[in-house]
Formats: sequence, structure tokens, C-alpha cells
Amino acid sequence: MAEYELKYLVDNYEVLADRLKRLMLKIEDIVHKIPGAHQMIAINGLGLVTVAGFLSEVCDLFNYDHPRQIQKLTGLNLKENNSGQHKGQTSITKRGRRKLRSILFKAIMPMVAKN
Repeated sequence: MAEYELKYLVDNYEVLADRLKRLMLKIEDIVHKIPGAHQMIAINGLGLVTVAGFLSEVCDLFNYDHPRQIQKLTGLNLKENNSGQHKGQTSITKRGRRKLRSILFKAIMPMVAKN
């Protein structure tokens, strides 16, 4: 029975690996059609999946006039917690897209390590 289960798991792994390879080829074809994606992939530490995730959340970069618009969309703009008399800490608003913040955080880690 263990031999049968091992064979089943190996077959299942091969099917999933093939499906993942086909999906990555499809993502690569789509990302290379988007303007500006080649320049983003050329940055050390950014991969195809990161660029695809970023562009899927932000859409076309030519729709934005200033980088602060993307920063606000992400929810990374700063706010200060104060009550008139008390000056509080400055933190990010977190009012933007949670997935986009997550993608940017995961993209920064390898970039800091490689650059």
C-alpha cells in the first residue's frame, strides 16, 4: 500500500509541476506584452511573478501622473496620530490595497539582499 501511495504522490507532483510550468509560460507571455514590464524585470531582485503581481494590482502605469498616487493606492502614505495637545507617532495609513502592500514587502526583501 505504501508503494502505491508513493507512486500516486509522485504522479500527482508531476501533473502539478507540468501545470505550474504551463501557467508560468502563460504569465510570461502576458507580462511581456505590458509596456514597462521589461524595465521592471531588469531590476536585480525582481522576478516575473513579483512584476506580474504588481502590475495586476496597479494596472497600467501610464494612468498615474506621480508616484505618490501609487503610494496612496497601496496605503503607504504617512499619517500622524495626534490629539491637539499630544503629538503622536507617525505611521502608515493602511487604507489601500492589502495585496499590493504584501507584494511590495515581498519584493523589497530580495532587493535589499541583492542590491
